[in-house]
Amino acid sequence: MPPPLFALPEYQTAFKIFFGKAVRELMKSKDAVLRMIQTEEREHIRTTQVTMPSGNTVEMEKFRIEMKFTIHTNDIINGNLDSLVVNIDEASDQSLESLMPNFFCCAPLRFGQV
Repeated sequence: MPPPLFALPEYQTAFKIFFGKAVRELMKSKDAVLRMIQTEEREHIRTTQVTMPSGNTVEMEKFRIEMKFTIHTNDIINGNLDSLVVNIDEASDQSLESLMPNFFCCAPLRFGQV
């Protein structure tokens, strides 16, 4: 594929924000436990902390969440957003598959419930 003649970073940024928000919201709609977890969006995540009902905080280590998808730009340019909707749906499924096992495998150890 030849390199683009020009770039529009503001469009790339807007798409990245839209896609990420759509994936996160769809993940919440698909998982009852994730819906109960209060989150805050941050540009950079240094540490993740969970505040327990007792008021104590527990620091969680970072883990990778991976999504693999292909964006068909010609479909988007032509107004066919069906493939984009499928990509968002698949990305949310992949994210849940990465996130939830990592959260549940280690949460009891971190919260003292072993």
